[in-house]
Amino acid sequence: MNKKDIESINPLSPAQQGMLYECIRAPESGIHIEQAVYTLTGKMDIAAFEQAWQWGVDRHGILRTGFVWKAQVEPLQVTLRHVPIHIDYRDWRDLPATEQQARLEKYLWDDRVRGFQLAQAPLMRLTLFHLDEQSYRFSWTSHHILMDGWSHQILLNEIISCYASLSKGQKFYAQPTPSYGDYIGWLKKQDVSEAEGFWRKSLGGFTQPTMLGIEQVSTAAAEPKVQHDPLQFQLSDALASRLQSVVRRHHLTLNTVLQGLWAILLGHYSQSEDVVFGVTVSGRPADMAGVEAMVGLCINTLPVRVQLPSSTAFWSWMGEIQSHNVDMHRYEYCSAGQIHRWSDVPGMLLLYKSLLVVENYPSTVTSAVLDINLSVDDVRLVGAQTKYAFTLLAIIGSQIVVRCIYDTHVFTHSSAQLIMKHLQQLLEYVASDPQVPLALLTQLIPADQIPVIHMAPAIVQEALSSHPRAPRNPLEELIAAVWCDVLGLRQVDIDSDFFKLGGHSLIATQMVARLRAVLGVEIPLRTVFEAPTIVTLAPRVGQILQQQEGMKVPPLQATERPDEIPLSFAQQRLWFLEQLAPGSVTYLEHSAYRMRGLLDMHALELSLEDLIHRHENLRTTFSQRDGQPLQIIHPHLHFTLPIIDLRGLKQEHHAQEVQQLSHQESQSPTDLAQGPLIRIHVLLVEKQEHVILLTLHHIITDRWSTEILVRELITLYRAHIAGEPSSLTPLPIQYADYALWQRQWLQGDVLQRQIAYWKKQLWRAKPLELPTDAPRATVQSNAGAVYSYTFPTELWEELVRFSQQEGVTLFMLLLTIFQVELYCLSGQTDIVLGTDVANRSYVETEGLIGFFVNLLALRIDLQGTPAFRTVVQQVRAMVLGAYTHQELPFELVVEHVQGERNEHQAPLVQALFVMQNTPPLEEELSGVTFERMPEKYTAARFDLAVFMYEGKQNISASVVYRSALFQEQTIATLLRRFEVLARSALAAPDTTIDKLDIYSAEEKTEKSKQEKDLYQVGSKSWRNRKTHEIDLSALAFSSTEQEK
Repeated sequence: MNKKDIESINPLSPAQQGMLYECIRAPESGIHIEQAVYTLTGKMDIAAFEQAWQWGVDRHGILRTGFVWKAQVEPLQVTLRHVPIHIDYRDWRDLPATEQQARLEKYLWDDRVRGFQLAQAPLMRLTLFHLDEQSYRFSWTSHHILMDGWSHQILLNEIISCYASLSKGQKFYAQPTPSYGDYIGWLKKQDVSEAEGFWRKSLGGFTQPTMLGIEQVSTAAAEPKVQHDPLQFQLSDALASRLQSVVRRHHLTLNTVLQGLWAILLGHYSQSEDVVFGVTVSGRPADMAGVEAMVGLCINTLPVRVQLPSSTAFWSWMGEIQSHNVDMHRYEYCSAGQIHRWSDVPGMLLLYKSLLVVENYPSTVTSAVLDINLSVDDVRLVGAQTKYAFTLLAIIGSQIVVRCIYDTHVFTHSSAQLIMKHLQQLLEYVASDPQVPLALLTQLIPADQIPVIHMAPAIVQEALSSHPRAPRNPLEELIAAVWCDVLGLRQVDIDSDFFKLGGHSLIATQMVARLRAVLGVEIPLRTVFEAPTIVTLAPRVGQILQQQEGMKVPPLQATERPDEIPLSFAQQRLWFLEQLAPGSVTYLEHSAYRMRGLLDMHALELSLEDLIHRHENLRTTFSQRDGQPLQIIHPHLHFTLPIIDLRGLKQEHHAQEVQQLSHQESQSPTDLAQGPLIRIHVLLVEKQEHVILLTLHHIITDRWSTEILVRELITLYRAHIAGEPSSLTPLPIQYADYALWQRQWLQGDVLQRQIAYWKKQLWRAKPLELPTDAPRATVQSNAGAVYSYTFPTELWEELVRFSQQEGVTLFMLLLTIFQVELYCLSGQTDIVLGTDVANRSYVETEGLIGFFVNLLALRIDLQGTPAFRTVVQQVRAMVLGAYTHQELPFELVVEHVQGERNEHQAPLVQALFVMQNTPPLEEELSGVTFERMPEKYTAARFDLAVFMYEGKQNISASVVYRSALFQEQTIATLLRRFEVLARSALAAPDTTIDKLDIYSAEEKTEKSKQEKDLYQVGSKSWRNRKTHEIDLSALAFSSTEQEK
């Protein structure tokens, strides 16, 4: 394909975006494939019939459209100038009728399952089966992303009319219609903020989907394994006529009446007076000329919220529903994802569980009208599957047929029959034109017929209504077992999303490590994000197993060690830095823990000795030979537990003394050659209160390791108190084994591929130059301070909801917000941030104490001020690429990308952003409560290091900053603005980043007051970064500036 073949390129409509995302997530599911089968009787001109279809494809650009998404940030639809369409002709006249039918059913099934390559137009297939001389079956299989049911009927009528002319040797002409691209243009002009206000008001306060209350817990033995099953009833002609007459008399539509009756049923079954269900709407805007004849996907699915006041008159209440529908019609172009985000229903839950579809499409033109010897009848439609457990379909034409399609894993056949029976009873009653209060209608449904499951919490209801689908083959079983292990679950549904079950990038890394240990092949972390369910991940893993045969990563295991053991790459980096600044405390990992209760000192000391014996790294020092560092592993470490008694001090002095001693300990250097590189002090504050000061050199530990150390210390302490053996299992390897393995593996082609990736990512990256409160010194100081802040719970909920809806992790979303904030503060569009990765990609490393953490440089380009949602997806792609190449030590990245170091700034990365989601510590050990104490002062390795922590219902941040560069007030302002920016971005994610709010209402007011004096300083320094010697706290309009 080249440019001259392309007629137009457009973004997708919201409905198309949703369908595309679902198809990408589950390409084998057959979702959104539609099939219509027609019986054609008469003498047929096959050539003319094919010409008519080609005319239709030439007329409507959407039929010449394919969809691309892999090579760009936003998916696009590409319409070609010409796309040939052919009819697959099958002559079965010699076959008996029974075999014809059997072959037809198999072909239709295979054609649906075959699906489509969405990038390759046309996304429809036509097949004509010649059964006898004047009898045909015609199959039309298409992808729902092209058009809706209304468009199907429009196109079919046009094709039949065109065929009628062509078969007579006449030309056919039809009035021009708008293209689907015109509709996309109309969508772009709509006021999304106004629509958001409508939907927020409509759905405000509704927090969980309405369930019928008769969903089953398990039906595996009772029900066939069919995903959806149909049931239907047809109203008699007399009843349909009476019903239509009554509806018209009250100036309503039958659609409105069906909505009201379904709301009554939902309310009665769920025992709720406030229900929400989905409805389909045509989506064709009244103010767009000719839209009624346009072919394309306009149909949309929207939530309808109905409240059921028992005393309200029935027909008056129906009028209120219709009025709401009229108001809703103005905003029916909004996507389901947008509306869900604007609601109060958590993102992991569906907004509604049932769907009402009312079909009243244009009627098919007849052969009599067209004067042709060919009739089209006996239409059989196989619609696209829906994701809803219960779909109600009302077909309104010459007759009224009501059909339900239900998930057999959720509803039994008898319960579905019961629902349909009650709906039919309500329709019959309404046809009698009842003048009664709403409450009386529910008396038609005996309460004892409804077996209600009383489960209040939404999450419990979600679990009940979605019976887990079990693994279907050994590979799915293996992946499910690993998921249960890393997520702490008893069972998982193969259709469940890994990240909605609680997974994040760190747990995903563990999962990949376990699969690697079992399968012996490398599975890219990106694959987990692209296929986050077992049903989609298993085929990808199967392909990788085939593709990577012969490319296995060498096993990580204990091997015979040489006389001289090298350091890992990460250790070597720290060792060289230590040689540059002997006695530095920059790379000491210090923490303090408060323990309340009766502490057994002897048991604690024995536990520490066991721990040091268990982990070689805790008894390792570092020597050198010919300038090259070596590990020296000592068989024993002579260890004593110093105890400092503070009980003689007055109680009011305890906190100050503890803080002072902790700070002194954190500033006491260690000798890498002499050791020990682990120090522990116990402060005896009261008889039942102790503080443990733990200090290790970073060369033997990282944050994950600290958690392991404390957790294993607790386990060993409990065992000593109980006089029992420890439950800790032997370690498969030691850190020295990992260092040897890393040196063996990370070389040759593997090393060169990693280097090539990072060279491409970071070529000519510029340092981040944030304005500072004080000039940067010639030699940077590593003296640091810590500022912490907890964000409100509702912001956490919004962040989680948005990240799930966008298919990103919470870290990716928070990182995006921070990068956009740095863009606002520095004026730079090319921003590099660092982040720590645990780098424990192998299951053997999970329980080791050692220095595994690696620093990744994450670069984002914000040129052109893209929309926030676009930046989120850019960050997602960038982070996944970095994770895939996380094995290359940061020191080697610096060596090959930047070269020489700059004494004034850290290489490549000046600011760090880390999501701390390491395993939580236990809080009690044998009657002693245990908590980590907050740190106020620490060494600052970067200008700014932001650590995010996700709690049970909130997010908090701790910022470690160079105290020589920034004041505490500046950091406080930084976090407040982060919150303002987050709220602004989540409220309007399609806003370009330069239009997002960063100043709070208070700051804006103060800014207005100070504008005369501070405008020049603020605009030039804060936004455009003209100088570094500007007081950031002044620009934050702090009290310091006001005093000036």
